[in-house]
Amino acid sequence: MEIQYRHIADAELRADENRMISGYGIVFDSDSSPLQIWDDQTGRIVEAVEIITRGSLKGADMRDVISAFNHDFDKVLGRTTSGTLKLSTDAKGVAYRANAPNTTYADDVLELLNRGDLSGSSFVFSMDWGEGYDIKERADGVLQASPIKITKVYEMGPVVNPAYPETTAQNRSAALEGAIKRFLEAKQAKKEEEVQTRTVEPETVEPQAETQTITYPVTARYIATAKVMKLKNKRV
Repeated sequence: MEIQYRHIADAELRADENRMISGYGIVFDSDSSPLQIWDDQTGRIVEAVEIITRGSLKGADMRDVISAFNHDFDKVLGRTTSGTLKLSTDAKGVAYRANAPNTTYADDVLELLNRGDLSGSSFVFSMDWGEGYDIKERADGVLQASPIKITKVYEMGPVVNPAYPETTAQNRSAALEGAIKRFLEAKQAKKEEEVQTRTVEPETVEPQAETQTITYPVTARYIATAKVMKLKNKRV
């Protein structure tokens, strides 16, 4: 099972006077920072983004979620099972509220928040790789990939760098890149098949001769005249 990290920038991260840290750990239908992928089929770089939809989270296990600073489980800020972390889902995404403990590291987090040094959150999850990704090509040519089924959310909380740089390996799953490459391969194969179908000449069909039956009517007058002529010939 591969654990995924996804960061959310500008997710209304804040702290109040009661040591309550809040923000959005997941924002629905929001582009991640672009992922540059080499397309082996065309020999060019394509741009892809990941989007978490509301459907991606349907049925996900969020019964025991931890909030930690910078994904460091030695710096826990709250936990759902203890009641110190509350999660709520609305039209925008999944919001969290963590009651920061009276510890030195929590004091540091609160200070960084009040100074504005922290501006985003992140969440950690696993997904069903059998289901994979729903990948679409948008009008601007950017590929949009959405996990079809997130199975479990493990953690969400404030981070120093919410933009998840492309150079950070843990934020760019090899499985996601592989899924996009397979999409590009299938797209190229379909394109080649369509071209081949258009260039195949239609089969020549030899015209078949039509058989017609023509009936020439013999009038009653002609038949009667023929009988008379036959009788005359016999008398001679």
